[in-house]
Amino acid sequence: MRPPLSSDMGARSASLTSGTEAELLGAAEVDSHVATETLSAHALIDTQEKLQAYMHERLKALETQLQVEQQRQRDRVDEDLHKMRQQLAAATEEQRQQHQSMSALVRETFEEMRKQLADALQRLSQESDHALRQSEAHNRVALEKLRDEMLQSLLERDRTTVKRQMLGELLITLGKKLRAAAKDQDA
Repeated sequence: MRPPLSSDMGARSASLTSGTEAELLGAAEVDSHVATETLSAHALIDTQEKLQAYMHERLKALETQLQVEQQRQRDRVDEDLHKMRQQLAAATEEQRQQHQSMSALVRETFEEMRKQLADALQRLSQESDHALRQSEAHNRVALEKLRDEMLQSLLERDRTTVKRQMLGELLITLGKKLRAAAKDQDA
């Protein structure tokens, strides 16, 4: 937008038209000079308007560039945040799986140890039963042997007693016969 011509210029134009020819020549020169100044003022105004338009466009371009850069940074931050969330989720999942596998391992180990303990107790019980049966068998054999020895001893004693008794009876019979024979000889 061009500003209106100054009132000074308008006044000069008016004074030029009322004078003589020399004045007209001088006025033409002045007019030419005024026209040049007017053109210069209009050119300056045009340049100023163009500069303002350029600055406005440049500011808009910079604003757009800043908005684009800001959006790019937001997108990068969002992307980094998304990656971090994924990494956190992956780490959490890995930790959960490790915890589950550790729990399963502990359960398996506990179950295996429980089975081993049950097997050991069963073997101990079986070995204990076997040792008890062997001990009872040995005791039975020892008792049988002792009983047999005692019976043998009793039988031996009975035989000895019988032999002694028989020997005693024989001796008594012999004594009676010897007395009778001695009586017969004496008589």
